[in-house]
Amino acid sequence: MGTIKLSEKIELVISILEQSAKDYEWYNEQLSCADKKTTDLYHELEGAGVDHTTPPNYQQRAVLATQLQDTLLTRRIAKDAVDIYTPLFEFSNSMIGKETLKRLKADLGAVRKREQNKEHRKYHRRVTDMPPTHPSLEKLIRQWKQSIRDR
Repeated sequence: MGTIKLSEKIELVISILEQSAKDYEWYNEQLSCADKKTTDLYHELEGAGVDHTTPPNYQQRAVLATQLQDTLLTRRIAKDAVDIYTPLFEFSNSMIGKETLKRLKADLGAVRKREQNKEHRKYHRRVTDMPPTHPSLEKLIRQWKQSIRDR
């Protein structure tokens, strides 16, 4: 199994932040719709609704109670999800979060470019098998020391 590139990790972080904001907004909309539907169902049970202008009979109350239960369960799921996504949503919408996301996207491009450069690079030998054209360094140092003594 290969290692995950840094660019892929950055993409994942960006994706998580963006998706969590979208999820928060979606669940918040679901919560709002469930709240409105709950209110409508309460009015129907009360007999002040659109479908029932008088209090509903037993059979109608049973249908409304089932709808209310389903709506309340939907509302609970949406409310819990909104609660979970709130910290990331608030971070994403803060000035620091927006700047961080913007910077991550910019740095992602730079990291990708550097990764591409590393993939296609080739190493060329720096040392060749050719004999040196000058005497060895040790020999040069000995000659230099000798010239200093002879002075």
